[in-house]
Amino acid sequence: HNTGVAIDIFKTHHSLLSQSLSDPVSVATMLQREGVITGKVLASVKSARSSVPNQREVLLAAIREVIQNKYSLLQTFASVLCKFTGNAKLGTAIQRDYDKQISNDEFVNVTIEEE
Repeated sequence: HNTGVAIDIFKTHHSLLSQSLSDPVSVATMLQREGVITGKVLASVKSARSSVPNQREVLLAAIREVIQNKYSLLQTFASVLCKFTGNAKLGTAIQRDYDKQISNDEFVNVTIEEE
């Protein structure tokens, strides 16, 4: 269930990410350090060097695949984005949706009726 939700969140933000994700190579480098993407993916992002839109596409395609295998990596992706000034807004938006739609499911909500 959560995997589908994570993919939906990613899809929601995809067009904005593909237009305005800044510095995809640095983002990819940090994602690789965090264990989100492989060195192979990082290499293909770097090899698309000639154009930032291509780098974004390569990176985003890889992120989507990774989320399908482990949805919680969407949260890691968001927190990495937040470390870059140009991407912080994108990261915050993804994080907010993640918290709203997924984190709530992971915890049992206990409501205490006030007298």
